[in-house]
Amino acid sequence: MSRGVLLRACLCTLCVAVSLVELTNVDQTATAAEPVDLDAASVEKKIRTKLDASKSEFDFQETPLEEVVDYLGKFHAIEILLDEKALDEAGIERDTPVTIQLKGVTIRSALRHILRPMDLAFVIKDEALLITTSDVAENELRVRVYDVRTLLEFPPATKAKKAARTDSGSDPSKTTIEKQAKPDSTPANGVQTLGVDVEPSPKGQLVPDGDGLIALITSCIQPTTWDEVGGPGSIVPFQGKLVVSQTDQALRQIRSLIDRLHEAKRAAGKVVMIGEVGLSDVETATEKRIQSALDSKATFDFQETPLRDVVAYLSKKHKVTLAIDTRALDEAGIEVDTPITKKIRDMRLTNALKHLLRPMDLKVIVKDEVLLITTPEVAEEHLTARIYPVGDLADLDDDFGILIQTIVRTVSPTTWDEVGGPGSAAPFAPSQCLVIQQTGEVHDGIADLLTKLRVKN
Repeated sequence: MSRGVLLRACLCTLCVAVSLVELTNVDQTATAAEPVDLDAASVEKKIRTKLDASKSEFDFQETPLEEVVDYLGKFHAIEILLDEKALDEAGIERDTPVTIQLKGVTIRSALRHILRPMDLAFVIKDEALLITTSDVAENELRVRVYDVRTLLEFPPATKAKKAARTDSGSDPSKTTIEKQAKPDSTPANGVQTLGVDVEPSPKGQLVPDGDGLIALITSCIQPTTWDEVGGPGSIVPFQGKLVVSQTDQALRQIRSLIDRLHEAKRAAGKVVMIGEVGLSDVETATEKRIQSALDSKATFDFQETPLRDVVAYLSKKHKVTLAIDTRALDEAGIEVDTPITKKIRDMRLTNALKHLLRPMDLKVIVKDEVLLITTPEVAEEHLTARIYPVGDLADLDDDFGILIQTIVRTVSPTTWDEVGGPGSAAPFAPSQCLVIQQTGEVHDGIADLLTKLRVKN
């Protein structure tokens, strides 16, 4: 290639089988103001499928952006174009050099890692994958309709307990902490549950509305992008359905959240592991392999070894993709060739990395299918949403409140929104689960706490 570029690449395409059941669960797309181009919609659906089905392996060294785009488009058989007007207005040149080495990640994740340092993003529009600025991407909205009627229904056992609790009034045996955890007020026309509001029907049954689910979605999925806080996105309930106008990325996360809540509901109080919100099955499998690599034993002896070479060695040794957040390190004034001297013997990789990176005040996070070495500031802002089925620990309003207070007061208490931190926790009563948005480290602490709470003495 030109400019002495070293480019080694190969393509591995996964076969993805879609069952009839999955097809029937696809979101309903609302009719847009303009006539729907069915041919274009079909092409764009294929592009979305390829983003999660095709995996990449490449090594770009000072490769011009336009050559990177051309290569990825040809090898993945996707029409990838540059939004020349948006890039020109942002002052981003087509020959901006790209240096990145990745292996075994989906094209969706690969594009995010390639584009993020330039503050670029991608949208699927007019039968092509368009590389544009983040500002433009945030305003490219589509409309989806989600049927959530079955999701909002409470399990029969929970309905019975709620009715009994309502008839008997408050429980005088509650302790001080339990009383503090209970909501201060209830709606005049109904009974408040954390995560969803319910109103008594004429027959005395509890019938949930969608307000609690809407609040959960807007607080958990890209919270700064909704119209109620000045963003472009919107969500409106309509006869047991949610009509959502949002970006492709947000819609994908919402679909994932709803699927995860259904999964938790099917668990019916059992202790099960629910995948991270927003990840496809392929991405979930990749992150499981990453976790397995983090649990493997590491032994190394680096003597004045450049950080870049350390990353390459550990990636090959542990068969996991490590990457450097070059933008974050540049802003922190840390060179990718910073020499490292560290000797570790027979230690779990997750802890070995902590010892390795601590002298440079760096952290490692799991993001977009790779172990990303970045700064503490970026790591603290990288929150993921996870679903915790807790039907065995809580199934009524007060129980959820007590459990949440237990978590936020004992697991990294300074990181929660109620004290000005980024993390949040909310219950979704119909699925008997907690939806928690936190950093990876705090999620590990929460999982450990719930395991201890389940131990029967």
